[in-house]
Order: sequence, then structure tokens, then C-alpha cells
Amino acid sequence: IRPVGSDAEIDVDFRVISASHQDLEALVQQGKFRQDLFFRIHVMDLVLPPLRERGDDIILLAHHFIQKISQEWGIPSKQLTERSRNFLLGQYYPGNVRELRNIIERAMTLSDDEKIDLPNLQSAPLRYPVVSTIADQESTLIP
Repeated sequence: IRPVGSDAEIDVDFRVISASHQDLEALVQQGKFRQDLFFRIHVMDLVLPPLRERGDDIILLAHHFIQKISQEWGIPSKQLTERSRNFLLGQYYPGNVRELRNIIERAMTLSDDEKIDLPNLQSAPLRYPVVSTIADQESTLIP
């Protein structure tokens, strides 16, 4: 590369790691992504399913975030209850790992003891579609 204002060129060695949630090859075929750029960056495909499809990872990551946040805040670690683990496994996670971390951080803030239980996780309003009808909800919520 040549820095602005310089006559000297500098050798650089770097690797590019890129990610997309779209099928770039299909976008090239549709004329929506440059073919020359695709061939330059397309060395290897690594397909990582969304977090919601990796149940074992959800609990491992939740424990990791609990430990990390405990260290950062200088507080004792907390444990997930069975109900909280089941709740975490049932979430959609459109924000993937970042969203899970935010959920754990919020739960740690709201938890008054050494356990993270369901009420600590349910503090945020539901923002995602629920897979049930209003009639189902009424029969569950109204005695």
C-alpha cells in the first residue's frame, strides 16, 4: 500500500475473515453481489447454525457469561435453575450470542441471590411472535 502523501510503498500481509447471513453465491447469480469480490473472499465456507439450533451451546455459553460477568463485576458466581435453563433453551435469539449475553447480564443484575431463576430472565417484554393462539393464552392465564 502507499500511505497518503508518501511515495514509498509498504508491504502488508493480512487475511480477511468475512461473514454473512445471506447466500453470497446466490446473490452473485442474481447480480446483487460482485462476482470478482466473491471469488477473492471465497476460500472456505464455515456454516454456523443460529444459536437457537445449538441447544447445548446455549447452556455452555450462559455459564461462560455468568462466570465472565461475575469476574468483571467482582461478585460471586450465580447458578441457573432448571426452570431458567429450560427458558433459555426455548428462546428464539435473533441477536444470537450477543442477545444471550445481554439476557444473562440483565438476569445477573436482577437476581438478589446466588441463583438465576425464571423471573430474572422474564423481565423484558416479549418481542417475538409466540407460537400459540390468544385462546390458548387465555386458557393458560385466566383461571
